[in-house]
Amino acid sequence: MSVLSVKFGTQRRALLAALLCAQLIAGVVTVAAVGPSAGGATDDDHTDAVFRSANAGSCLTWQPEPPQRPAFVQCSSPHLFEVVNAVPGDGDQESCAVSGRRYLGSHYDPNGRFAYGLLRSVGEGSGSRISLCGLQLPGPNGAQLPFRGLVAEQDQSRVWPPGTCLGADMKGGQTDLGPVDCAEPHSVEAVGPIDLDAHFHDGPPPSDAEQEEVLRPACVTMATAYLAPKTLSGSALTLNHRPIGPASWSAGSHQALCALAPRTPGPMTGSV
Repeated sequence: MSVLSVKFGTQRRALLAALLCAQLIAGVVTVAAVGPSAGGATDDDHTDAVFRSANAGSCLTWQPEPPQRPAFVQCSSPHLFEVVNAVPGDGDQESCAVSGRRYLGSHYDPNGRFAYGLLRSVGEGSGSRISLCGLQLPGPNGAQLPFRGLVAEQDQSRVWPPGTCLGADMKGGQTDLGPVDCAEPHSVEAVGPIDLDAHFHDGPPPSDAEQEEVLRPACVTMATAYLAPKTLSGSALTLNHRPIGPASWSAGSHQALCALAPRTPGPMTGSV
């Protein structure tokens, strides 16, 4: 019986101790099917059939508790993995990223909230193994969030619900490593998304300056309501928002995140 687990690339202890864990590494989430283990042939055959039958556009899910065996679901239903390609052997993260960009085509958002995943099946020999490249939605502390619909058909904007804290890696220069528990060090706390579709209709992607004219006042209004009765001027916080780049805009991502960040450099802990 094959068992699914999500590997922490830099934390081997987590891989050995847990059957399901994850880490976002350079935009790639690795998921491994580890096996075999105790169980009947029916479970093993089912898992093997899923790997051998999956095609680009197939959607998979698995139960949160071990053993995590993949199963097909309708893409309109909540799922954890959208297949973009099936490859022989173990596969690798770089080839999955290439496959994902080809699969999404003009709908690829290089700054989107979805990450490339690698689902591995362990067979009797390397020649019989099949790996699945796909798309996933990383959530708090490495967990995978379910999503509905095909990625190419939705806004991939890197926005999160109000109150979501986003991890920080100041040494590596990255300030948004995905959602984490607010009790852990993080770079910003989400206030909410700002939809720019209402301001910029058909035509070329709006410039940073054009977007800033909309984002700044909208973010101030949103943050004021979020902090009430406290005030932004009376806090040690500052507004954080970024214009949407041309590639992301052309891919259909038209939402920008309004967030709060500390005025002084470095991460913060706890919710604002």
